Amino acid sequence: MIFKLFKRKKVKCISSRNEHFGDVAGLIEGIRKLTKSQKIDKVSLVQQHLLLISKINHDVAKILHGTEEPVYVMSSLFLHDSFNFLNQQEEESVHFITGPERGNAKFLGQIVPFKLDVQTIAGAEGNSRDVHRVLGKLQELEHRLLGYFHIHPGEGPGAIYPSSVDFKLQDILERGGYRAIGAIFSRDGYLRFHAPVLPNIEIFGKGVEKINESLYHLSKIGWVPGPRNNISRL
Repeated sequence: MIFKLFKRKKVKCISSRNEHFGDVAGLIEGIRKLTKSQKIDKVSLVQQHLLLISKINHDVAKILHGTEEPVYVMSSLFLHDSFNFLNQQEEESVHFITGPERGNAKFLGQIVPFKLDVQTIAGAEGNSRDVHRVLGKLQELEHRLLGYFHIHPGEGPGAIYPSSVDFKLQDILERGGYRAIGAIFSRDGYLRFHAPVLPNIEIFGKGVEKINESLYHLSKIGWVPGPRNNISRL
């Protein structure tokens, strides 16, 4: 798939369709319509560009490696548990996630906290010694780090784009051999997944609305979970 970006953010396909890029043409058409509208929604335009880049990266990787991409599976109840865990205070918070694996399916279902040295409205920083201890304990128990979720202070989809610190953490994990998916919550229940190549995501159950491939919204904010038996204090 080859495409060109012209002035005024116009996008034009210049190659024939390919089965591996079935969704790309639709994304490009969506961007074209946004740029033609009288009132350009800049946030939506940025979201569509990011989604397009992620989709192309995903499809190119699939072609180059010729392997089945992993599928990250989680329940809507787990996502509400994660949100409630992270949203207990005004400061940012973060936790790791693990769970069973079967073939290319990664089941995110276990919250794994670790100590934080810094926890402010602007960010959170883990205690390096405790992070290494927790990762070592997961390895000892033959569990892998599958994800890490955190929360930002703002509301709405525009508040949960990954920061430079988030990208740095992702790079550190990738170079350390941890292929984990990241996700960021807003205070009003939006959730954006991120990774160098966004994998397939499947969410079981109701209470979570899918907006696009990376952006979701918890539609049942206020649901109170039962006993937190999905939190592992390693």
